[in-house]
Amino acid sequence: MVLVDRGTVLLDAPVALYLPRFVGGGRERVTVRMLLDHTSGLPAYLAFHRLVTTRDSAVELLYRQPLVREPGQSELYSDLNAIILGLLVEAVSSESLDAFAAREVMLPLGLTRTVFAPGIGRRPNRPIAVSAGISARPMPPSTTRTGTISKGSTTSRKPRAKPRR
Repeated sequence: MVLVDRGTVLLDAPVALYLPRFVGGGRERVTVRMLLDHTSGLPAYLAFHRLVTTRDSAVELLYRQPLVREPGQSELYSDLNAIILGLLVEAVSSESLDAFAAREVMLPLGLTRTVFAPGIGRRPNRPIAVSAGISARPMPPSTTRTGTISKGSTTSRKPRAKPRR
């Protein structure tokens, strides 16, 4: 919504204005608002982790997904909406979603030990490719994008009470 507030992204503009590959099969009628309110017509889910091994192949698969309903007609929560929105933020801001989230959300809120890094931590000691909310299978370290990960908790923890004997 930061980009909407600045006038960089228009809620009722077609997604294809920002992501030119998001066309065909009725996608040109899908607006940014429809992604946000889950009326885009995109399917609810896609098992990327079973179907692809790289971010690029995940994005390619995402762009090939047919709409399953008429855009704007009915609401169905879709993970794909959030992924497309992440790609849109990256395209408009010219930076990765995690960098944008850090600069525009986390740091202004004083969340200095909080990061947005989808997929990090699910498989300890096994790097995975991350960006735009798409997590692929583990990849060799040479192809993995790196970033700063918090070593501490961003929430306060109360000390555990010792059990009574």
